[in-house]
Amino acid sequence: MPRVSRGYLTVFLLLLLAVFASWAWGRWEASSSALSVVEEADQEGSPPSGQPLFTSFIDVEGWYQTTPSERAVAGPVDLTLREGLAEEFPRILGTWQAAGENLPLDPEVNRWFRNPELAFLRLYENDKGESIFLSIIGNRGGKSFSLFEHTPVTCEPGGGWEITDEGLEAIEVGESTAYARRVVVEKGGTRRVVLYWYAWNSPERDPEDGLLSIRIHADIEETVSYTLEMEKEFFRLLFPVVLPWHRFR
Repeated sequence: MPRVSRGYLTVFLLLLLAVFASWAWGRWEASSSALSVVEEADQEGSPPSGQPLFTSFIDVEGWYQTTPSERAVAGPVDLTLREGLAEEFPRILGTWQAAGENLPLDPEVNRWFRNPELAFLRLYENDKGESIFLSIIGNRGGKSFSLFEHTPVTCEPGGGWEITDEGLEAIEVGESTAYARRVVVEKGGTRRVVLYWYAWNSPERDPEDGLLSIRIHADIEETVSYTLEMEKEFFRLLFPVVLPWHRFR
């Protein structure tokens, strides 16, 4: 091999090594800082009920596209993808209660999400007679890509719904802010607001560990803003704490 070519190869390999080291350090730093904050939260913070906190990492895009909206949050529900999560998920959250069995899912869910490991739809009602639907779908490995391919934006039009508004919705949680995607749809005189986001159990966001697609949706009985506030109230019951953690400090 000519000397000049060998020199270029050496420089290229050094640059590649530097890029890999920077990437690995970023992952280690994110994991370490998250663990320290989680430990601190476990010692100092808890929901009003005195229940233990479980930490999740939420974002509005896929594991391969971290956004500035990513947050570490904590709440009374362990959202690790596992067998039995649907049965363990609480039926009472604040003034919201789910009575009866889970609702049937669209038959296309199995095809869209490639027979997901977890999928359930539940109706919650509060003491005012208002209703909210909660759906959670979980997958791991290569099947997790389906959670990002099939969203309210891509699927609702297939069901005859017209999208009239979409965007990023800020949700105040104490003195902090979390984020979800907002979609407003309409069909046959019925209007609906959907908030959706994704949840992982660690900052590495490893698809092999699994992740959840979580959606809150409700029909608009009064105004869009009123319905959004109702859904945000439900969100805050799931995640009453936003931890002081960021991937890159």
